[in-house]
Amino acid sequence: MSSLHLKPWQKEHSGVTTSGYVDGEDRRIAVRIYSPHDDIDDPNTPKILELNGIIVDQGSMRTPARAAANLGYTAITLDYSNLNTITPVEHNAQDGLDVLDAIGADEYRILGHSMGGAVATHVAAMTPHTITNLDLVAPGGLTDATVGLNLLAVARAFQFETIDELMSGARDPLLAAAIALGSLLNCHRRPSAVIAEANQLLHETAYPQLLQVRRERPDTVVTLAHGSHDKLVPRRPLLSSIRQHEADEGVSLIDVDIPYNGTHSAINYQAALMRRILLESSGITPVE
Repeated sequence: MSSLHLKPWQKEHSGVTTSGYVDGEDRRIAVRIYSPHDDIDDPNTPKILELNGIIVDQGSMRTPARAAANLGYTAITLDYSNLNTITPVEHNAQDGLDVLDAIGADEYRILGHSMGGAVATHVAAMTPHTITNLDLVAPGGLTDATVGLNLLAVARAFQFETIDELMSGARDPLLAAAIALGSLLNCHRRPSAVIAEANQLLHETAYPQLLQVRRERPDTVVTLAHGSHDKLVPRRPLLSSIRQHEADEGVSLIDVDIPYNGTHSAINYQAALMRRILLESSGITPVE
């Protein structure tokens, strides 16, 4: 049984927040929680688990969590901002399962950004809890060839000690994210190869897991949000790949399709997009 350990709640404009950790199956998992009020056990407050991509800072985690709290959710974010290497999708999915187990609610909503979309799909397929919504924002990921890539080396190439320092050291956080991501990809292999790997991961792991969700959890509302200027997970190949997989398997993979006019690195900073996703696909009435 996983256990949850939280610091005292702090007031902020959208409710309250706290941080802490979960003692999971294999390791200690850092979490940050945003909520309308300071009672995480309240059964009347819907819970949403947020899973991020491979490069994330406190700001990019905060925006969607606050948007969810403003709509009455308790948003639980897995905090990977201090990790220096890329870990496997299955490893991060186990972290998500451990966090759900520690929170102990009967049902959840799951939101996955970028590689977190693949992780979120794994969690939804594997958890015994009820999943009301599975929201995938520019879902993608990297194959095992990239697992273990040292993110700290990317930051130090720009004379920063950590990825967080790189993100906060630039005047524009979106530009910093783009620099960090571009550097990571370019120092490892060409962007076109990385895009091919992202599609490969979707086919080999994310889509089979999503098919499992559709077959075993037909009441779960699945949302796909994708950017029109996203070069890492391009909109047309993503949609084409999904449609082809649907045709091959004879199962519909996506219920709600939400396009947005943005890039891959900008998705986490758009509170309006997060609110739109949560409202348009929600089967839960937000708590006022």
